[in-house]
Amino acid sequence: SASGGSDVNYNFSYNAGALTVNKATLTCIADDKQRKEGEANPEFTMQINGYVNGDTEPDIDQLPAATCPAEPESPPGTYDIVPEGGADINYDFEYENGTLTVQTATSVESVAKNPVRLYPNPTSDRLFLKGQLSDKNYRIYDSQGTLVLSGKLNGSEIQTNRLAPGSYYLTIDKKRYKFIKK
Repeated sequence: SASGGSDVNYNFSYNAGALTVNKATLTCIADDKQRKEGEANPEFTMQINGYVNGDTEPDIDQLPAATCPAEPESPPGTYDIVPEGGADINYDFEYENGTLTVQTATSVESVAKNPVRLYPNPTSDRLFLKGQLSDKNYRIYDSQGTLVLSGKLNGSEIQTNRLAPGSYYLTIDKKRYKFIKK
């Protein structure tokens, strides 16, 4: 509020004003990460920029966290690392996604991790499996990482006639096997 003005030629009247203090903005940028297929996701981290008045991370009411939809069974490719969930009385939050790159395991790693044999590959109607797999659960993902088929192995074959032509990943006991449907 204003007051105290005087002049012989003028009269003063005062109106109360308002001061608006807006929240500062913190920018949360998820760090890019990478891993090999079949491995667990690494710890997701982020950079937080924009602190004011000497604030640091411990001064934030609720720190954001980063998540990713990729699972150990997810096929090679890239997946968004999404930061979200920050809250504070003094800050608004802006988020920038990072990228998780899931790399194909080398042939030596694949042989060590994949003692099961699939045939024929490419396949048309049925995929046969050779190995100790009785009563194991399986999942089949397309090349985009979408689950397209799942079930419990009853014998040594999986019906593939309902799958569209393309590349697929079969997972059994957290191990991944690539096959092609023609």
